[in-house]
Parts: sequence; structure tokens; C-alpha cells
Amino acid sequence: MEPKQLTPAQAFENTLTKEAMYNKLSSVMPPHANMNTFISSTIKYCISNPKVMEADRASLYNAIFEAAKAGMLIDGRESFLPIYRGTVEFQTMFRGNAKRAGFDKYGAVLIHEGDEYKCVMGMDGVTFEYTMARKGRGELEMAIGWSIDKDGFKRVLQLPAERVLQIAKKAKDKATAAAKRYGKTPSSP
Repeated sequence: MEPKQLTPAQAFENTLTKEAMYNKLSSVMPPHANMNTFISSTIKYCISNPKVMEADRASLYNAIFEAAKAGMLIDGRESFLPIYRGTVEFQTMFRGNAKRAGFDKYGAVLIHEGDEYKCVMGMDGVTFEYTMARKGRGELEMAIGWSIDKDGFKRVLQLPAERVLQIAKKAKDKATAAAKRYGKTPSSP
């Protein structure tokens, strides 16, 4: 009887969960990172994106090691693995950058003409009381962002509409450049 052939996903999962690979990855991860969560999110991400496993295998493992060193989950929220000319790369996303910056909690809201809002900073965090205008919601007025770092330090940032639009344009330009590089169409910010 012929041995059962493993699918590429099964072979990948077996490689990542082998003791030698597990030990190598855990040796480069920061102490706060959970190795089991990292492995399971990486496997789920790669299985749901099979083209990643079809790309150059050495570059895939290099990208996984980069994510492990950074302590970032490969889940499409903290980081992801784009393919460029058959090579897998490691790329952080907003949540990953916030994690790297040491933010424990964070958020933002866009305020338009006619919206009602109040920002309250209490002992247990930042609270937004926000009501979107039911009728006649006007132009963008500002964005309010907040964060609480791991030490409990709270920050609130208010950006005028012009600055928000500059940031959105820059993000769209970067997305367009990345799309050309990776051969995909960007979505609007």
C-alpha cells in the first residue's frame, strides 16, 4: 500500500510544527509573544492564501522569521505576506505598527459638519460619545485619534480636515505604488 500523499498545506503545517522549527522560531520571538498563537495564525493565513505556499519556499520561511523577530502575528491584521515576483515578503499593517509602537488600545473617529461628539478621558480610558448627523451631514471637519500605551499613558490627537486628507492621499499613493509592484488594484482609503 502506497503512503498517503500530503497536501501542500499539510506539509507546510508539519514543517512549522516540527520541534526544530518551533524551537528556532521561539528563540527569535520577543518574550511577550505567544508562540502557539503565532504558529496557528501563520498556518491559518497561509492556508487561506495558497499562492503564498506556491511561491519561493525559502523566502516564505524568511518572511515568517522576520514576523517572529518582530513579534507580529501573520493574520492579515498585524502583518501579511505579499508576493513580489515569486518571492514572499513580510509587511506590517496598522495594527502591527501600533503594537510595535507599544499601544495597548487605540482608535479614531472622523467628525463631519453636523456630527455631535464629546471626548472624555477617564481613569479607565478614553471614551468618545459620538452621534452621526441624521440629516445634512456635511464636510469633514477633523479626525480624533486616541491611544493608551502599555504603561497606561493616554494620548489624544486632533487633526484638521486638511491634514486628514493629506494623509489619505499619501496612503492612496503608497497603495497605488504597492499595487503596481505586486500587480493588484488598490482599494480606496
